[in-house]
Amino acid sequence: MLACINIKKRFFLINIPITWIVAILFLNAQFSRLNAQVKANFTITGGDSCSSRSVTLTASSTPDITNYSWEIKNKFTGQSLDNGTGAIKTRNFTAPGVYQAILTVSGGGKKDQQTKDIKVYYLPSVDFTADVTEGCPPLTVNFTNNSKPGDGFIIKSEWVFNDGNKNAGTVDEPVTNIYNVSGI
Repeated sequence: MLACINIKKRFFLINIPITWIVAILFLNAQFSRLNAQVKANFTITGGDSCSSRSVTLTASSTPDITNYSWEIKNKFTGQSLDNGTGAIKTRNFTAPGVYQAILTVSGGGKKDQQTKDIKVYYLPSVDFTADVTEGCPPLTVNFTNNSKPGDGFIIKSEWVFNDGNKNAGTVDEPVTNIYNVSGI
């Protein structure tokens, strides 16, 4: 059989038995398989990003992976918080902060690692003051919003008073409610 061989962009026609071509193709495929690179890759899904966050880490690495190893740690202190094996890892983060998920994969004597950050945000803290806390009806009370935004922004506030009145306002504006009935 005639075969075409490319050596440095020069083509040669040579007469090679078909069994040699099959053997060369087989050896080339085996060599490529031996030199295949393992590549760590994963996705993070699930949960909201505030206060408590439950996430699922799912490996989507290259074929021929024989070992999946997970480590979860605090990004800033380096403290290891959790370890596990398998292609899927679930973790519930209960405290705000920045964490690292590290996937290490191995197979065929090769090893690779990927790291991704997981951020759990601080929730806003609600706080307010009232200029008057007792008196006779009709009692006008001015409320000042002292809430802290956590890791985000507070763009509006909604006030629901125990007399059934509601008031929506911006964060920086004081809110006034007039109590017309005695009570708590």
